[in-house]
Order: sequence, then C-alpha cells, then structure tokens
Amino acid sequence: SVQLLGSTGYYSAAATLAALQERRGIAPTQRLGSFNADPLGALAARGFSYRKAETALAQAASIAALTATSFPQMKSLQVATFAYDNAGCHAVQELAAAVATGIEYLRACEAQGLAPEATAAQIQFSLAVGCDQFLEIAKFRALRALWNRVLEACGVPSAQRKMTVHARTSRRVLTKRDPWVNLLRTSIGCFAAAVGGAELITVLPFDDAIGP
Repeated sequence: SVQLLGSTGYYSAAATLAALQERRGIAPTQRLGSFNADPLGALAARGFSYRKAETALAQAASIAALTATSFPQMKSLQVATFAYDNAGCHAVQELAAAVATGIEYLRACEAQGLAPEATAAQIQFSLAVGCDQFLEIAKFRALRALWNRVLEACGVPSAQRKMTVHARTSRRVLTKRDPWVNLLRTSIGCFAAAVGGAELITVLPFDDAIGP
C-alpha cells in the first residue's frame, strides 16, 4: 500500500502503484492494499496546500470512484489523525477530527456518484495511540461507535457499516534523552490498540525520536 502520512502526493503515488500492479500482471480483482489518499490530513500536517481543498477532495473522490469499480479488494481513502496528535490534541479532539474528516470524504465521494456504503468501504481510519492504556482502548472503541452512528444516519445497512482501523504509536509520547523508556510506552500503546480493536498496528522504533 502507499503510506504517505501528511503527503499531498497521493494522486501520482496511486497512479504509480496501479501502473506497477499492471506491469506485474496482477489482475484488478486480485489487487490488495490501499492508496491512502488523505487530502485533509495532508493539509493539517503541512498547514498549506498547492491546490484548493475542493480540488484535492475531488481528486481523492475520483480515486475512490475508480477503485470501487476497478479494484474491489483495495481501499483508496485514509483518515489519519497524526497531525492533530502531534499538535497536542486530546482523545476527544482526535475522535472529532477523525469523524469530521470521514464525513467530508463521504460528501466528496457522493458528489462523484458513490453511495455512502461504497465510500465507507473505501475508507481506512488511522489513529495515533499513546501510553494511557485505558483511555486509548476507550478511544478506539468509541471511534467504531461514532462511525457506526454516522453511517446509520446516512442510511447504510448495518451489515455494511464495517470499518478498518490502523493504529500507529504516537511520536508525542516518545522521549529523546532516555529512549529505553520508550520500549514500555510503545508496548502499552500496541497492547491498547489491539484490545481496542485495531486491525493494523504500527509500532515506531524506540529510538525514533533521535532520528535516522
């Protein structure tokens, strides 16, 4: 999959990945992964964009529409909250940002002719996970309840309200001067994400704060 957190290059990256799959002879129905287009997450991470937000949303929605019709096993959209976590937001604010972003993607895709249930199948949520164990477990479980309510309000049948959740350990909780403590912090975060129901978990290296 294309993993470009905070990047505006998802459009060309998606085209490159699709071309590579084509070159390797992978049938469209057998292609797996995600293009991870997240224009609003990229805007939040960078603070500016070379394109209007409306244009970026339309491009992401066009990727979703193409993916839904041509690559049924793939996802196209990502709702990532790492920019907000790095900025110091708390769990409730992170959930609010995630749900609001997801709703904007539902609206953008609807303008491209995609039904809410088709768009929901294209979205992967990606949240930061810290080391407050029980709070993080509750956060991930709350996300599912909130998104289920959004899809219910959109008229999506209960059987089609499934969601994929990815967790990545937060950079904000990592210390630079005593990195060994990060082993404990990332272990707690990984455990909390798993218990909270995340299907995909990325644990940053314990010395990530030091740099390459």
